[in-house]
Amino acid sequence: MYRRHCCEWKACTQNTLTQPFFWGVNMDEKCFKNHSTFNPDRFLDNEGKIKIKYHHLSFGKGKEHVLEKV
Repeated sequence: MYRRHCCEWKACTQNTLTQPFFWGVNMDEKCFKNHSTFNPDRFLDNEGKIKIKYHHLSFGKGKEHVLEKV
């Protein structure tokens, strides 16, 4: 759950708890090509190291990332 901090978007009031719709984002071809294909390599660089330019919230946020423990 996340708290809304921004005051520009008025659809919900400040401090409202929200939950992102991970499935919808993960199934969007604009975000992930071939989204229904299991491909862990999409998270690895050419040397086999984890490459994530942003927080992939489906795996959690912060030091407890699942991929970081692999």
